[in-house]
Amino acid sequence: MKQIKALKRAWLIGAVIIVLIVAGDILARRAGLGGREWMLYLVWGAFMVAVFVSTYLSPKHKLIVGMSHTLTVSLLFALSNWIQSRMGAGVDLGDDKGFGVVFALIYVTSFIPALIASVVGLL
Repeated sequence: MKQIKALKRAWLIGAVIIVLIVAGDILARRAGLGGREWMLYLVWGAFMVAVFVSTYLSPKHKLIVGMSHTLTVSLLFALSNWIQSRMGAGVDLGDDKGFGVVFALIYVTSFIPALIASVVGLL
């Protein structure tokens, strides 16, 4: 039972970091900083930190816990993009099909950074 709680805690810590990343991205877009190159590096770097922390803290199934955050970040960014488009913000791919496109795009592009961070967390 202790290991399950520790596994949930490890995953939740990574998920909270990802929620903070998405919230920070929304605030940056509202401040006119969205889409800047340094912001993209910051977002992907913070995502890798979230995956690393989850992988490192997980007592078992480390790779699965870390890599599961590819789904977390994909869902949250797609949802964020969709909600912002409904609120009238100028976002790319804001229609209903855009949700799936953004989800797929983030999922595919997050796989390699997540894999790198997970492997480092295993060491």
